[in-house]
Order: sequence, then C-alpha cells, then structure tokens
Amino acid sequence: MPAASRYRRIVAAVDFSEPSRHALQRALELAKRLGSAVDVVHVTSEIRPAVPFSRLNRGMVAQLQEEELELAEGELEGFVPKIPGVRIRRQVLMGLPSVQVLAYAARVGADLIVLANHGRTLGEKLLLGSVADRVLRKAKVPVLLVPAPPRGRKRAASRR
Repeated sequence: MPAASRYRRIVAAVDFSEPSRHALQRALELAKRLGSAVDVVHVTSEIRPAVPFSRLNRGMVAQLQEEELELAEGELEGFVPKIPGVRIRRQVLMGLPSVQVLAYAARVGADLIVLANHGRTLGEKLLLGSVADRVLRKAKVPVLLVPAPPRGRKRAASRR
C-alpha cells in the first residue's frame, strides 16, 4: 500500500493565526488529493476560578467558559474554508493545546496531525514552550509541521 493512501483522517490544529491558516490550507489540499477527512481542532484555555470553593465564583467561571467556547466555535466556523469534496469536521476543545490535540487525534483514529510552526526564536520557545514541539515528541502518528510563510513577501504575479 502506498504510504500516502494511509492518511484517511487528518487532524489539523489551528490557533487562528496566519501560520495556522497556512498549515490548514496545506492540510485541506492534501486531503483533497488523497480523499481524506479533516478534523480541524482549536483548543481554548480553561478558565480556573480564583476561589475554587466559592459557588458564585464557580458559576461565573462556568458562564465565562461557555461564552469562550461559543466565541471560539463561531471563529472556527469562519476560519475554515469550505472545500468541495473534502469532509471537514470542526471541534473546539478546552485545556492544554498539545495534550488536547494528541488526545483528540488518538480518540478519532487520526492517521496524520498537521500544525503550524510559528518560527519562534529559541528564547521564545524556552519562555513560552511550543505546542508543535510537544506534539512532535509525543505523537503516535506522523506529524506534518508546516513552516510559517515568509513575512512581508507576497507571491510575484506571473508576467506574460
């Protein structure tokens, strides 16, 4: 069996940035060529109550979390283009991005994970960590890491 034909289900992780839009576009192009389904996943942060044992505080946090999920779902809907012939599922998750992406990929039986490399400096990676690095180290399936498009450069128009 050719290696490419085994990618029946692709999980594309997005954070609504331009690099993740670029990576999503690559995932959708690959899916169209291979006849794969694509699960587009966005992970939002979990809001923690300041006073965990306060009933009022827990209620407010739950309401804020619900609003955050609804906003993310709406943004995800607009972020993902419709591609004829490609089955696309959108999913908003909550928690640590690398943990949630890996768990979701395992849960749905993904054959490939696609995500953006934001091109952060070593100092930024050390301070902030990198979702891509964590996913690469722990994934049980192949990972396609798409580099961010060059900044400030646009494709030159063909001149004839």
